[in-house]
Amino acid sequence: MSKAKPRTLKSIVKAADKGLVDTLCECGLNVLKGNVPLSPTQKKKLGKYKSVLRALAKKGTPLQKKKALLQKGGFLGALLGPVLGVLGHLLFQ
Repeated sequence: MSKAKPRTLKSIVKAADKGLVDTLCECGLNVLKGNVPLSPTQKKKLGKYKSVLRALAKKGTPLQKKKALLQKGGFLGALLGPVLGVLGHLLFQ
């Protein structure tokens, strides 16, 4: 997903169920809490989306708003890159 074209990501997020949206929001929360180590480049990339990241992590944000936030240009790729890197490292240890 982190390498997919924007049009593909938009259609995936549009058709996403609550479980997938919650999973992506959980990834954002882990990034905010510091559970996912970020390089300075990754921090800079995600820094542009800090308000989006915080809104996704909030429990009170409605599902439709979260879906709209996930569709913001470049955000999903910037979020998933570091998360998938950590996940891959954990799986293949």
